Amino acid sequence: MLTYSYTASVQDEHQFNTNTESDSFSIAAADIGTLTTNGTFYVIESAVSGADVVLNSNGSTGTQADVGVSYSTSYGTPVVQSFT
Repeated sequence: MLTYSYTASVQDEHQFNTNTESDSFSIAAADIGTLTTNGTFYVIESAVSGADVVLNSNGSTGTQADVGVSYSTSYGTPVVQSFT
């Protein structure tokens, strides 16, 4: 969490009264998330570019593998930008 402090001075237009106030605010940072999967991933050694990664241990048929991210703290609607 980041905390920022500030001080502001306000003076009326006739310069009769001046007031100075100090305060702070905090910005909470979301965590990076946890990778989730729908099972164990397999791919056949003879797969070509664009072939699915699947959950069947033969590496060529079955449900397509899927990855996602879950967040322990959710500020707004977090979305994965990229996987590396």
